[in-house]
Amino acid sequence: MTTAKPLTKKQFKNKNITSGRRLAFRITDNERAALTKLVEVLQKKVPERNITISRLLRATARMEGAAAMRVLVKALRERW
Repeated sequence: MTTAKPLTKKQFKNKNITSGRRLAFRITDNERAALTKLVEVLQKKVPERNITISRLLRATARMEGAAAMRVLVKALRERW
């Protein structure tokens, strides 16, 4: 009978890693300030998570569903 060995640090692989690629993302100072303000508002609503601009943008990129699309389309039509 063989015994299972525990995984060593070398054998353990973290699957939640970024690709290492950088995204050229240019925003103005006013847009960065608006994102910072939005992060502050969201942080108050979700205090158990650390909300960052990066996390906010990743969450927005993953938004699906008709209700979310309506909100995004309305914002794009009204502001940009």
